[in-house]
Parts: sequence; C-alpha cells; structure tokens
Amino acid sequence: MVGANPIATWRHAVVTKLEAGPERGRTRQRPVWVGARLLDRAATGLPRKLRYPLIEAAQALRTPGDPFARAALALSPEVTGLLAEYPLREFGHPR
Repeated sequence: MVGANPIATWRHAVVTKLEAGPERGRTRQRPVWVGARLLDRAATGLPRKLRYPLIEAAQALRTPGDPFARAALALSPEVTGLLAEYPLREFGHPR
C-alpha cells in the first residue's frame, strides 16, 4: 500500500475497540501502545514548535489507567488537525 496513513488505521482500530466495551486481559493495551509509537514518529515530522501536542498525547497513551482517558488526547481535535496538516505516511512497494 503506497502512501498509507498508519495513524488513520490506528485511530479506526482503537475507536472500534473502545466502542466494543470491556475486553479480557490486555488485548486493548496493544493498540494504545502502537498509537504512542506512531505519534512519536509523527511528531518528528512537525516543526519543533508544533510537536508538543503529539508528544503529550503519546505520553498519555503510555500512562496506565483507563483506556478512554489515555486515548482522549490522541483523538482530540487539536491532534487530529495537526495530523491532517502533517500526515505520517508509510511507503511500501506498489502491487
């Protein structure tokens, strides 16, 4: 998939899991950690003065606790807007 947006894929997955309700074990934890890594990568592509909201959202995702509270900053309008303006892209081989 050329030019795929991994954060959009992550957002869809995490929202779906959060809407699904309580799950057993740590199955909900993995998407949250993946999101933190993606936001860290995305922050490096932003001008330095604009990085803080993404870094803060990644830190919130790593903080133990309620998954809804942890994901709130990452799904906020501010972070969404920055990611729309400076999307993280992964480039692969075309099929």
